[in-house]
Amino acid sequence: MDRLTGTLTRMGFVSQLDSAAEIYGLDTLLLVNLQVSRFGWLNNGLGVSLGDKVLHRVARRLQKTFPGALSLGRLHGDHFALLFGPDIDRDEVVERLLDFSQRPIALEHEVIVLSIRIGVADREARADSAQTLLHSAEVALHRAKATAAKVVHFDASMVREATDIFRLENDLRVALVKNKNELHRALHNEEFFLCFQPIVDIARRRVHAFEALIRWRHPRRGLIPPATFVPVAEQIGLMDVLGAWVFRMACQAAARWPADPTGDKPAVSINVSPTQFAEPRLIMAMIQSSLAETGLEPERLEVELTENALASDDLRQPLQSIQDLGCAVSLDDFGTGYSSITKLQAMPLDYVKIDRSFVNDLCAPCPEARRKARELTQAVIALGQVLSLVPIVEGTETQDQVDVVSSFGATLFQGYHFARPLPESELDDYLTNFSRCEVSE
Repeated sequence: MDRLTGTLTRMGFVSQLDSAAEIYGLDTLLLVNLQVSRFGWLNNGLGVSLGDKVLHRVARRLQKTFPGALSLGRLHGDHFALLFGPDIDRDEVVERLLDFSQRPIALEHEVIVLSIRIGVADREARADSAQTLLHSAEVALHRAKATAAKVVHFDASMVREATDIFRLENDLRVALVKNKNELHRALHNEEFFLCFQPIVDIARRRVHAFEALIRWRHPRRGLIPPATFVPVAEQIGLMDVLGAWVFRMACQAAARWPADPTGDKPAVSINVSPTQFAEPRLIMAMIQSSLAETGLEPERLEVELTENALASDDLRQPLQSIQDLGCAVSLDDFGTGYSSITKLQAMPLDYVKIDRSFVNDLCAPCPEARRKARELTQAVIALGQVLSLVPIVEGTETQDQVDVVSSFGATLFQGYHFARPLPESELDDYLTNFSRCEVSE
């Protein structure tokens, strides 16, 4: 048994999975693999002791929620697995898990709302062994994490795709780790480029800002997503070089943007990696030099960091210094990390970006899912407003979503409903035409 949670260990779970396969047959079993998202940041931000208590509470809740499960195990770290026998309703299991994840956990004066990813494997996996069924659920969970989906059901194509992606990423990592000049070469050859996604103000009918998003067009590997190369840049210590390039190019672009029909010029929002905040003086020098070289007004620069970066206790002074320059500070992925309200209140912040995971189910066909999504989104927006932080709602893809969230008091939106990330060459036309777009007030 796992000492921390009182559930089965991975070895014990696999043993019971083998037994269940012999009794019921593999093709009758349902295996669900779930992970508590970003649990490492909870440990960093609130402490390992509290993190252990969260895992213990998760295990107890799973036991109470699914008393009829054949097995429950903690496979490792923040990964759990549930095994169900014949005649179980797969959709009902998933719905109950999603409901389970939205119930807050109160521990030691902290209120924590979990975020989980779920991978599901059943007869469609066509598994020929217990290990294969478990692996199928793990592949589905990996796909859920990679695509930011809440739930993924396994199908055979995922194994082939996972193998291809692994080989591509591994080749890239090996190339970059062995040769740090690869990124320098890419910068010199202008293989990196920026796209800009608008953040719109529906109340004032204007573009509030453009978020700068880096892309890499590799000469042999094609378009490489930032989720692949940014972690590698952090790993080999080149994030400062890459980050400085992004700041310089984004500020240069913003300095060229014309005023919109209201007479205002949009700001530019630039992401800063948590690893960059390890050297606050370098960040300040990078921001100051970018503003000085490009002539961009400080009030038109927004520095964006993820909520997980707040795990560091040394962040207040660097953020205050950024604000003292006249720039704004925006907190990304708000509501998905594990920062305490006390820490959020103490940090010098201007904006909070409401994560797209809150928006996805606002107009879901299921009334219960829709109700919960709306109540949770409204609560997160209200929390930001109580902390005097202006909410920016990410991931809006439909007018219905905009209408719902705007009724909660939000006016700033970002998402494909308004525009995909655009090359700089298209921004002038977008600014000119935006006032003609139909946006909800």
